[in-house]
Amino acid sequence: MSGRNVVIAVVDSGFDLGHHELAGNYRPDLSMDVFTNNFNQPSSPQFQNINETHGTPVAAIAVGMANGRDGVGAAYNAQWAGRRFLSGASTNVTDAQEVAALTWAAQSIYISNNSWGPASSNGVRFAPMRSATQTH
Repeated sequence: MSGRNVVIAVVDSGFDLGHHELAGNYRPDLSMDVFTNNFNQPSSPQFQNINETHGTPVAAIAVGMANGRDGVGAAYNAQWAGRRFLSGASTNVTDAQEVAALTWAAQSIYISNNSWGPASSNGVRFAPMRSATQTH
């Protein structure tokens, strides 16, 4: 169970796209930033400031490469797509942004990791999540 042929979307704050545990399996064509995207083309989920790096360790836990450095992710051969969904600069996330983060390019995503919740969700509402899971 190495994750081969699996793509995991990590929906979180920004990511360090050059991180040695993540860069080799990153899928920019399936990644997006809901704050700069028109929801129909890829965009970079690179973190914008130091307060938006939670996505990096979350992605590493899921897909950290077996490269002899640091740890190994649960699905170390999986590819991953970053979805920058939370931002220190924006305290409100719209329903459209939430649905886009969860459903954009869904046909290519096998697993979605959503490591956020009410205490740190910047106003995220869960009705769009329920809607996204019922329609996609």
